Amino acid sequence: STLAAFLILIQIRIQTLSPRAQVYANDLNPSSVRYMASNVALNRVGPRVAVFNLDGRAFVRLLCAAPGYDVDSVLRS
Repeated sequence: STLAAFLILIQIRIQTLSPRAQVYANDLNPSSVRYMASNVALNRVGPRVAVFNLDGRAFVRLLCAAPGYDVDSVLRS
């Protein structure tokens, strides 16, 4: 999936800037999520990439509810 390709590039770039950074990826299409998860595994970035299959609103709610999550950083990006 195209999103997965961009996800890998984003993760590689983020790791060079901040090795402890975490990337969260979401897609509503289950097939896309399977490809995304496969690409994450193939590119060995799994420990820092979390793949979700949720509605966009539910995904944002989930992220905002996580302890220590900085909502402002999401709104700025």
